[in-house]
Amino acid sequence: MKTINGFNILSLIVISLGLLGSCLALSADIWFSNMGYYTGPDTWYGHPQWLLQNVTFFLVIVCVATLWIKKSNAVIIILATIVALLLIFNLTLPYDATFNIWSGTIVPGSIGLYVILHVLIKGV
Repeated sequence: MKTINGFNILSLIVISLGLLGSCLALSADIWFSNMGYYTGPDTWYGHPQWLLQNVTFFLVIVCVATLWIKKSNAVIIILATIVALLLIFNLTLPYDATFNIWSGTIVPGSIGLYVILHVLIKGV
């Protein structure tokens, strides 16, 4: 079976859909519900966090795209995975982490852990 960076194509599709799907579900809560009004900037760090939450989905697309680049460096893949996880966790954890526990922490966390361990053990 054809591989890219040590991952077969099917696992890359599952990884991409898992990360992008969970991020899209969380971003849609902010974009299209009342949650966007309650997460407005009230403090000095509110503006950057609010802006980051609104563009997180598009930044995660860029991070996931690094998995699909052939002959990519292992350090770049690990850093992109960590950045994607931090962005997804930023959507969930400041608010109600119990409501979005599966889509916000467990699914992306396990996918990210798999990607990092796969790159560290097998290499690219």
